[in-house]
Amino acid sequence: MNRFMVSMYGGFNSAKLKRDFRKGFYGIEAGGFPDTIQAEILFNVAQEEGFAIGVHYPFIRKNSTYRDPFLIHPDVHERNKAFDEFEAETEYAAKKGAKYILTHLPKPVLVSRSLDLTNWRFSGEEEWMYEDAYPVALLKEVLEEVFERLEGMAKAYGIGILLEQDAIPTVFTANDLLPRLFEKYGKVKACLDIGRLHFQSGADEAFNSLQFAEKMAPFTQHVHLWDCNPSLNISGHHPVLPHLRPEDGWVDVAAYLDIIFKAGNDITILFEHRSDLISDEQLEECYNMIYSLLNR
Repeated sequence: MNRFMVSMYGGFNSAKLKRDFRKGFYGIEAGGFPDTIQAEILFNVAQEEGFAIGVHYPFIRKNSTYRDPFLIHPDVHERNKAFDEFEAETEYAAKKGAKYILTHLPKPVLVSRSLDLTNWRFSGEEEWMYEDAYPVALLKEVLEEVFERLEGMAKAYGIGILLEQDAIPTVFTANDLLPRLFEKYGKVKACLDIGRLHFQSGADEAFNSLQFAEKMAPFTQHVHLWDCNPSLNISGHHPVLPHLRPEDGWVDVAAYLDIIFKAGNDITILFEHRSDLISDEQLEECYNMIYSLLNR
């Protein structure tokens, strides 16, 4: 279980730490804290108890229009502003000893016309645009800039930088655009959100989530794990449990993990679920299920 992490979003939560964390877990992924005071508490506890911290941007909540940095914004001034904000948090996280900082890509989200947006969660209309409104030539140029700048930050601050997928547009799946960039800029790694991949596969007939995972597996270092069932319109971060079966519409967790771990990378797994939805006994079932899958 030394690969396992639990989430702590919204601020330091000693009750969640006590209930969700286990001796031998790798660490905690933290984000959306109200201030640096609570962040300092978490870092101090982590140092005392010997576990790692990963940061999910925004680590400290900001008075900004967007939750995530709009690193691929078509406007260069907006992109530069996003990079400035992201770099400031990267520097802070690195100084405190965080192992990585993570953000979403692409932002704004580029949405395929084939994606049913009915149950896709956006924080506002400005957070997304149709992919055909973004010229492909400009997108390729901007993505190259994004990876080059993030690679520079990773080297400058000595911290891992992870990019977690949001909705994946067809321009990302129709060619090897993302794999090429991850291969070229090796300091930048991928985070695959399995729940989000499965949910998109149920809302987008043109998207093959397992194929995408296979293409990204060689560059993946981190996994966000939670369950959902698009056929039942259950889209929240439900914990993975043995009785929630793929044939009934739930995530085929074993299939994703097999693909990801076959690439041979040193992967960490974040249980990015709502543990409050289940009992203590079910939480143990969840952990034991994933442990068993990884040790087959």
